[in-house]
Amino acid sequence: MRKHILITLLLAASLFSFSLYGQEVYDVEDVPNVHLQDKDQYVSDPLETMSSSMRERLNAAIAKVMKERDVEIAVVVIPRIDTSKYPSERDFANKLFNTWKIGNKETDRGLLMVYITDKSQRSITFEVGYGLEADLPDGLCYLIQQEAMIPLLKEGNTAEGLIAGVEEVDKVFGGESSLKKEYEESAGDDWIGEVMMWAFIVILLLVGGVLLYGMSIELVLREMKKSVHDPYLTMVKLRESPFYFSTIVWSIILCCSIPALIVMVVWFWVIKIRFRRAFVCEACGKAGTTKYVGNSVPKEPSAASSGIKIHEFRCTACGHNHIEQTAIRLSDKKLFGGGYRDGVVDYRRQISAVRSSYRDGWSGGGSSSSGGSWGGGSSGGGGSSSRF
Repeated sequence: MRKHILITLLLAASLFSFSLYGQEVYDVEDVPNVHLQDKDQYVSDPLETMSSSMRERLNAAIAKVMKERDVEIAVVVIPRIDTSKYPSERDFANKLFNTWKIGNKETDRGLLMVYITDKSQRSITFEVGYGLEADLPDGLCYLIQQEAMIPLLKEGNTAEGLIAGVEEVDKVFGGESSLKKEYEESAGDDWIGEVMMWAFIVILLLVGGVLLYGMSIELVLREMKKSVHDPYLTMVKLRESPFYFSTIVWSIILCCSIPALIVMVVWFWVIKIRFRRAFVCEACGKAGTTKYVGNSVPKEPSAASSGIKIHEFRCTACGHNHIEQTAIRLSDKKLFGGGYRDGVVDYRRQISAVRSSYRDGWSGGGSSSSGGSWGGGSSGGGGSSSRF
């Protein structure tokens, strides 16, 4: 009898531990969105890896950045993810970010940190919204993880490591980050090295081409001297001899040595022309008739709020005017001149603004009730992940 009871207890314990293990493998839908229940909570730690006091410290650090930098931040701490559904931590973080819609839907200034604790998957991942990709490029995210967070996380100091990451991000926005300076210097060194490499390749091709051309000319002269009394033979050799092939090779090498910048410029203009020809007017439906007229800035940005930039488009066929509005920040201002850049990040914001009109169920900021909500932002996969 006792033996049967013991076996029953062991089976029950096994089933219980198996169920616990299953709960520790998370899908995106399984991660508790604690901010919806309490607007002051930004840290989802379902297995309570951190103490309540340390979790509150982390929440306070996040709240400070959100208030001062106009950024929405969420932190998730889970043991494992379902690798049969998500091929990588980056894929999981991207899907979680876009499910929760972190960041204001107009500016997409959202950041998600996902810390996976199990040794088999241990990693720290940053997922960055469209609007933060200029401020937090992939390389800088990786540097913050490696230098500020992983040394603490390796020692088991989960809260301290995550707080260090949040504080370093705050320093980046405030222009006080030594890691950002290190990243910019490294990026500058990489740029110089790449330019030098291409310059060396071009010079090598030019020198090689000139030498090959000289050798082919020398062969021509030798053959002409040998057959000076038989011009027909000279003509045959000029057409069929190997040195004629060398001349062709030299010409090809010279063509290949044209700077890659020219190719890039041509490629850019081809894409631009193709896009313009395919663009359809929303009023008359004709393609290739819509042109960009110009832009204006009715509201300048400040340290406290974003500005507004108005873009005007006109159809040459029907005269239809279209106005597009985008948000601009102080960091968008050009180094030279008084205009504002219209780079990749800004165009992504335009796309995001159009896409956000179809979203539902999300609004920015907290409400007077205890629950909160994220702002409706989105991410295209910017960020970084580090395993350790």
